[in-house]
Amino acid sequence: MGPSPGGEALRALRRRAGGARRALTRAVGLRAGAGGSRAEAVLAALDAGVLPPGPDEVTEAVAACAAEADAALARSGPASAAGPLARAAAIAFHRTLHFDGTSSPLVDSSNAFMQPLLGSTAWTRATRPLPPRRQPPAAAPTDRPHRLLLVTLKNWKFLEPVAAQYTGRPGVEVRRLDLADLPGLPLSPLQQLRLRLTGPDDARSLPWARPLADAVDGADTVFLDWLQRGAVLLSALDPGRARVIVRLHSFEAFTVFPHLVGYDRVDDLVVVGPHLGRLLDHLVPEAAAPRRHVLANLADLQRFARPKPDDARFTLAVVGYGVVAKDPLWAVETLALLRRHDRRYRLLLVGEDLDPAGPAGAAGYRRRLEERLAAPDVAGAVERVPFTPDVPDLLRRVGVVVSSSVRESFHLGLVEGAASGAVPVVRDWPLFAAVGGPQDLFPADWVTPEPAAAAARVLALTADVATWRAAGAAAAGWVRDRYDARTTQPSYDDLLLGR
Repeated sequence: MGPSPGGEALRALRRRAGGARRALTRAVGLRAGAGGSRAEAVLAALDAGVLPPGPDEVTEAVAACAAEADAALARSGPASAAGPLARAAAIAFHRTLHFDGTSSPLVDSSNAFMQPLLGSTAWTRATRPLPPRRQPPAAAPTDRPHRLLLVTLKNWKFLEPVAAQYTGRPGVEVRRLDLADLPGLPLSPLQQLRLRLTGPDDARSLPWARPLADAVDGADTVFLDWLQRGAVLLSALDPGRARVIVRLHSFEAFTVFPHLVGYDRVDDLVVVGPHLGRLLDHLVPEAAAPRRHVLANLADLQRFARPKPDDARFTLAVVGYGVVAKDPLWAVETLALLRRHDRRYRLLLVGEDLDPAGPAGAAGYRRRLEERLAAPDVAGAVERVPFTPDVPDLLRRVGVVVSSSVRESFHLGLVEGAASGAVPVVRDWPLFAAVGGPQDLFPADWVTPEPAAAAARVLALTADVATWRAAGAAAAGWVRDRYDARTTQPSYDDLLLGR
């Protein structure tokens, strides 16, 4: 497969990144100017997708901003500390460090990496515990429908199945709230840090909080998806009689927002995999306050049981490949090894492509992917397929579903592929090596450490049609028994309805 029409955009991004790297090297090498200037140079480089040349440059820049925030706090009070503290957070939690590569210093060495913030007076104030809720949540109602409020900020992907499951059910009244529809909410990191630095213990008195408080007061249970901005705002309120449940997926753990949540006002915290609970304990020990639940995403897996043609066994697929964390290059290397044995093996990359105009840090990865796809051993054997509403029909073409990711929360796309009867191949997600990963969620023989082992698994289980169909049927039965909505629904009922 040849280079994409986005080649010129990629070259422009490379020129931009090279300029930023040279500017950063000059700024760091000269050690000129105040700490703020050095921090600005580091931030500019990260914005251009360039990692600083030395491992200490980021922590030194964070420390300089944190020291500025502490000085402002001592000199002028909390409001003046918000700006420099937000700059410290912008560097420490920058996407180039945690999202646009295949590793993260938060997981690799979180104590050392976080130390400049943990030692800051301003950070300590911004992340201080809030007073516990004044009263426990009320018992589930018996004389009227249970009012279930589903809350998110724009992203309804994993809440839609919950809404579908409970809407129209007798005894349940489902309400929805998209925080994007409430004007004036403090959603930026700077605004949220300022809220935690200067806000009252109960934000209900603040103008932006009134519509959110009204929605909470009208609910028996509030289920908020994603442990990020919305969780900070929701926990800034005393929740009154409502029971508050928040769900963590994965990416949120690598942002500033979990550090700003008042966990004493969250009754239940849901993680979709055990490794995520360990990761959260590793990064944010305060998150241990709520009751903890490990509960898979609600999914109807029965609908994926559709017949596959015999030649599907030679088709691998990565579902949702358009971000660096999915690391489709790993799957391409697996394909290359397979094609040494049989040129019939192919790979589908399903979803949106990596955007050449997207984050600068992803540009280098996209360039490497394009170059690899053009190499003779895989050229023409990789097909990029846009997302389709009829995923079960698409998966009829797939004989092997691959999780090539460096990190995943649950990897619903893999589970859906397995439910379709595709043989699952799961990389041992390297970014989560310190806290667990796919071995917490799937059978050990699904998990492989590198492309060579993945290729060996595929060759063994697709050796003939009968072997492949038997392996696919076993995988489908396994995931349906554990992760289909018919299995997980009672746990959701207990969680959301207090039954």
